[in-house]
Amino acid sequence: MRKVLDEQTICAAALALIDREGTFSLAQLASHLGVRAPSLYTHVPNKDAIVEGVRHLVVSGIDYSAFALEPWDAALGAWARSYLDAFAAHPNTIRLLATTPVRADALLRQYEAAVACLLRAGWPSSEVMHVITAVESYVLGSALDVAAPPSMVDSSSEYQLLNRVVAAQSPSRARESFEAGLTALLTGFTQRLKTVT
Repeated sequence: MRKVLDEQTICAAALALIDREGTFSLAQLASHLGVRAPSLYTHVPNKDAIVEGVRHLVVSGIDYSAFALEPWDAALGAWARSYLDAFAAHPNTIRLLATTPVRADALLRQYEAAVACLLRAGWPSSEVMHVITAVESYVLGSALDVAAPPSMVDSSSEYQLLNRVVAAQSPSRARESFEAGLTALLTGFTQRLKTVT
């Protein structure tokens, strides 16, 4: 018996294909769902709508409540950690979603909350998207690191200093690296805010 198709089922299947294969085509998606590709258009207008549905599935769990409750730097930190968790769970979506225009309300609401928080903190309008983009870029790169194997360096190499520092890393190196970099990023933005206001 075939699954009953609707937009959410189609987008969830596309996300599963992206997680497994790194991408998806309409033909692959239709085959995965046991239908022909034209059947998809009864429920979604085009592939872009599926991509936005995938974005919604990935980002809808990101917690952005701190933007209304915390100082701007603590709020950005909390958002970045939740954002990292969402994309580390689906690293194959990063290339696709980071290069397509955002229309998903689930993410636009987050941006609106971030913008409001930064403006309240005194960030000039001309600087706000720089802050958000820098944090997002850092988070997405870190999500790939979290999803990667624990060590990306061949320990049998002749590079003794590199081998020594790699061997000193804890099993949670990627998360620790993320926290160190996030602290540096937020510290830098704190200094920058003093110079742009």
